[in-house]
Amino acid sequence: MRVAPLAFGSLLGRIPEVATFQLEQTASNRLLVRLATTPASGPALVQQHVQREMRRLLASYHVEHIGVDADNRPPLQAPGGKRRTVIPYGAGTG
Repeated sequence: MRVAPLAFGSLLGRIPEVATFQLEQTASNRLLVRLATTPASGPALVQQHVQREMRRLLASYHVEHIGVDADNRPPLQAPGGKRRTVIPYGAGTG
């Protein structure tokens, strides 16, 4: 089962404390989440909320075996300055 990137964008866009995000598929069964949170929010609590909501989304697609990991770095930019919201497996930033 494949989950469309729009599903993640829609989910994370509804969380007011998330200013920007980036998802990177680091393995066939792993997602890495990078967040920039709003100034008034606690980044660790927001990350926990995001991971919980992502696990719910994955379960709704029957792919709960996919793990969700947190990255403390903010969303990364490519050398040209562009920031990708979703980075597919094999196109990683490192």
